[in-house]
Amino acid sequence: MKKILLAFLYITLILAMVIPTAAMASNETTFNALKLSGVKAYDTKLPTGGTKKTKAQIDALLKKIPLKEPGKGTTRYICELYFSRPSSTKPGKYDSVCKDKYWKKIQKQYAPARIETINLNNSKDPVYCMLINEDSKYIYEWFWNKGAKTGTSAKTPRTSQPSDEIIIYNIINYKVYKDEKVLGDTCFVYSYSWDGTDWSDEDKGSQYYWISRKTGLQRKTAVAANGRMYVSISFVREKINMADSWYTPPKDIKFTK
Repeated sequence: MKKILLAFLYITLILAMVIPTAAMASNETTFNALKLSGVKAYDTKLPTGGTKKTKAQIDALLKKIPLKEPGKGTTRYICELYFSRPSSTKPGKYDSVCKDKYWKKIQKQYAPARIETINLNNSKDPVYCMLINEDSKYIYEWFWNKGAKTGTSAKTPRTSQPSDEIIIYNIINYKVYKDEKVLGDTCFVYSYSWDGTDWSDEDKGSQYYWISRKTGLQRKTAVAANGRMYVSISFVREKINMADSWYTPPKDIKFTK
């Protein structure tokens, strides 16, 4: 299940959802103010029923939705809410819930990224920060708590990096559902199910996507697998400008390896 969660988080970071520019500030304010008690408002029921489609049919429907990412700049800025719980648990009780702010330089190769994570399950936890840089040989990482004077760092050869990417085979039951709104944005909704994975023939699950009809990018993703729910909702995604120094380790923090 760890692979499923890691792959799900990776996918949602790369393909995160988006809203119109005019609503960005409002959604970011809502995101910043969001507390644990407010998460259940976004923990809505999965769509039911639906119409069976082939993958080719869904791809054709997606091509009809225009792809328009708001903003201008050299950095992609994303604000996302993640939570997970047993499927049998009612909304409001989570074993994992966090808010991520994510900055990634827009470039073709070896793009640096910076992440700030807030654990909503424990409001006393500090904001956890991570910076990632890379080149053709190494991945460089720095970790620290916001406001701290010390942190840790790591330098890892690219060839030794473990792969957390999930490889799903025997995908079945593609479906399209009625449009739904996510944070006021009308979305095209579809899903697929799988039976078996690269590490376990017993693993089964379904993944759902909410695609903004205004922008063509994901607004929400949900995975239901082996009695668990993993959900990601994007409040903000836009292109902005950040100074190159944003992607270098803070000078006022002492990093140890």
